[in-house]
Amino acid sequence: MLVGVVVIAFLITSLVATGLVGRAPSLAEAALNSEKSMEGTFQEVQALREQFRLVIDTIPAVVWRQSPDGSADFLNQRFREYTGLSLEE
Repeated sequence: MLVGVVVIAFLITSLVATGLVGRAPSLAEAALNSEKSMEGTFQEVQALREQFRLVIDTIPAVVWRQSPDGSADFLNQRFREYTGLSLEE
């Protein structure tokens, strides 16, 4: 039963993350098209980033992303707890 709950939680989290990622390009395009709306769009993007981080932090897995040079540019909360690293490290 626990496995089923974890699978359902993962699927819901995946759907939410997909929706957030899908909205990001349209927000970026809006920022490029209108300088006046840039501040509002920036705030929306920041809110989306926070929502995305919250979603990723709820995934029952270790998640990170690396940039092309090999440095980690995203670590979820579970990864930081497992390794003992902070965001700055």
